[in-house]
Amino acid sequence: MLAERLPKATAETIDPATAAGVSAHAGCTTVIWAGGPDAGAAAARVLRPAGVTFIGADRLLDPDFLSGAGSEAEGSFALCACSTVSASTDLAARRFIQDYQSQHGVAPGAYAVEAWDAAHLILRALAEGETTRSQVARTIQGVTEVRGLEGTHELGADGEPLEPRALLRLYVVRGGRWTPADWDEV
Repeated sequence: MLAERLPKATAETIDPATAAGVSAHAGCTTVIWAGGPDAGAAAARVLRPAGVTFIGADRLLDPDFLSGAGSEAEGSFALCACSTVSASTDLAARRFIQDYQSQHGVAPGAYAVEAWDAAHLILRALAEGETTRSQVARTIQGVTEVRGLEGTHELGADGEPLEPRALLRLYVVRGGRWTPADWDEV
């Protein structure tokens, strides 16, 4: 898909230690990382000092990326269909974070908010007296609006989001932690 949208883009597997040299030779100013957090941290440690914009996906949101890349994680981006409520002042969101950290010993990670919201859809169906798998499934299939920890999302009759782009979020590392970013920052 990237090749179709970016005709000058190339994809190749490289050793993270050689990423800066490979990107400089190719004239890259941006690297889109498809690997995991540990190798991503190694690549960021050599790419960021070279002035290369580093963009990854949800796998970079793993705490291992931040700890492994250290200060070179600063300014890195991640795209994710997941949300964070870490900066929310909403009481339910604050309680969710506190409860999650108390139970698991770490802050909620990627998809924790979505899992919480999905679990509550199931719990609501059960509270309405739906007791079988098929009854719960039927109730959930009829949902057209989800009011969750990070906001309200409208769904079509087919269950798909009416505004799917609104579910894709961009994060940037600021001050050593992932924070929501504006699309024009990339």
